[in-house]
Amino acid sequence: MKASPCSPGSATVVPPEVFAALVGYVERGEITPVVARTFRLEELAAAQAAFMTRRHAGAIVIEIAT
Repeated sequence: MKASPCSPGSATVVPPEVFAALVGYVERGEITPVVARTFRLEELAAAQAAFMTRRHAGAIVIEIAT
């Protein structure tokens, strides 16, 4: 049986054209991503730990200072 993109232990992979369309929706303000939590790059280990619990609803964001 093939795992769905949302199955535990699977990776989400989408074709490039689907990703490009998604980015367009965000850029035009047609959809707003849900952010569960934001971490600084220095907190990468904590971000990964939070992600691995699978208890978040939304994206785990890593801020990279420029």
